[in-house]
Amino acid sequence: CSSLGQGAAPMPDKDDWESFMEVTEYSKYANSAETPANYNLVFQDLNATVNHGSYIGHYTLYAYDPEICATYCAQIPECKAFNIYVARDPSLDPGPLCPNPPATANYKCALYSESIDEATVNNDGQRQPPADENGIEFYVKVRASNGTSSLSALAMFYLLVVQN
Repeated sequence: CSSLGQGAAPMPDKDDWESFMEVTEYSKYANSAETPANYNLVFQDLNATVNHGSYIGHYTLYAYDPEICATYCAQIPECKAFNIYVARDPSLDPGPLCPNPPATANYKCALYSESIDEATVNNDGQRQPPADENGIEFYVKVRASNGTSSLSALAMFYLLVVQN
């Protein structure tokens, strides 16, 4: 049962995925977050993340702060977009000795080398076996998912799609 650490995001009182999905504070983060300069908000407050072949990697953050994501993106020349969200993650590595471990909530930032949009948002979580004695597996879930694309990436998308 190796520890995966405690996240910085608040957790509901009840430790199940259904309660996580009802935390209204997460939507407040998404709806009040400011879009960084040189980026355009392309989707807001969804319950899934981007699933796209241009995925570069992700960071776990200490706050729901798009500026931090923009800083990470700016450090990678091929980065054109990012997705910030709150994830319900296991606090321990699920395995035979740790089925359905206690949850934690992390602020995350995923980076992409191409522009993203709402059509690329289709990862609403996944179950992580094994099941506990009640037959319940850990369920990773997502809230407050905002996506931004750089203005230069959106301009290239427009040139390629709209003008052809």
